[in-house]
Amino acid sequence: MNAMNLENLDLKLEDNVVFMKVSGEVSKEEMTQSLNWFETVANANDNINICVDMAKDDFDGLGELRQEFVRVGQVLRTVPDADKCAVVTDSQFLRNSAKVEGAVIPGLEIRTFAADESSPAETWLKGESLIETSPAEKEMVSQVSAEAAKTETATETVEDNPWDNFAAIDLV
Repeated sequence: MNAMNLENLDLKLEDNVVFMKVSGEVSKEEMTQSLNWFETVANANDNINICVDMAKDDFDGLGELRQEFVRVGQVLRTVPDADKCAVVTDSQFLRNSAKVEGAVIPGLEIRTFAADESSPAETWLKGESLIETSPAEKEMVSQVSAEAAKTETATETVEDNPWDNFAAIDLV
């Protein structure tokens, strides 16, 4: 699927993640074109996730920023195959608005990320762990898992009955 570059809206698909960059007021024509593009993408892919990138400096004020995010919400409602949406923005107002929007779109999990967290957002959308582990930590987890497996095996082979050591003292 080819990317779509409109005046204030850029769309591209990579590894089942749709990247949507909104950089100003989206016209009605751009919105119609983007909805058609999303419909084509949704029909061609079983499972897609969406990353929305909106910087507050690209808008005249919070009102315009919020209005455009409401339009993005319309897009999110029309893509029923989307499971996750990451909103990457430098606006705390928009981050809070996105959380509210996520609460009213059934089946869509929305998380917000700061403007400098586009890499963690993409990682989350791809279903990968957000926690980075060093090679030493991976080795330690491997060793602990191996020790746990040995202990579990050793515990299973013990045939002692805990009641064997039970001694009743004169109970009468």
